[in-house]
Amino acid sequence: MGRALRSLGLGLAASLIGAAASAGVLSQKPALSVSAANGDLTGYSAAQTLDMSRVMGGDASFTAKVNGNPDSATYGLDFRVTERTSYTRDETQSLSFGASWNETEAALRSSMGRRMGFGLVPSANFLRLSMDMNALQPMAPGGEAVGRADISSALTLGGRPVGSFAIGAGNRGEERVAVSFTRPLQLPAEFILSTQERNDGPPDQRVVMRLLKVDW
Repeated sequence: MGRALRSLGLGLAASLIGAAASAGVLSQKPALSVSAANGDLTGYSAAQTLDMSRVMGGDASFTAKVNGNPDSATYGLDFRVTERTSYTRDETQSLSFGASWNETEAALRSSMGRRMGFGLVPSANFLRLSMDMNALQPMAPGGEAVGRADISSALTLGGRPVGSFAIGAGNRGEERVAVSFTRPLQLPAEFILSTQERNDGPPDQRVVMRLLKVDW
């Protein structure tokens, strides 16, 4: 099973990179790294990003990656499409998909985000909404699948972040609500209030204050 997964992952990544190279969409050099201890290989990682903008239009990229050690490896594929404004190049909306797999589990990820400007200067006043969904399936028979969804928003006024709100839940519980305020009453700090309900433990409630670097 492990050898089949490794062969499938390497074959798929090599085929995609080879096809992209022949199409002339290689935009970056491969990112490669290895680690060793006592003369033995202990870990490695490799990633190749392809610029798909000429193929699909807009700002699109595809990344194939692998990391692990001599005994196991995790393969991943990521695809991202981004739309930007023509005058500031700020991101207005984005869509991404990702997948990874190894001998023990397979995971799928998706994310959608949109920025909406308002007022006389929409590039400085905007509300950003995003939604993320994740699913994890163990390879072992009878393993419980895990799913989760998160929705978040962030408000910016006059080019300055004001606050954010996020909610999330999954099929294993762990419902989460978080609210943050940036510089309330012009204080040089960010306050985060969050609460999380857990099926396997007591609620987790937190109040966090983080100092911000501002012009005094």
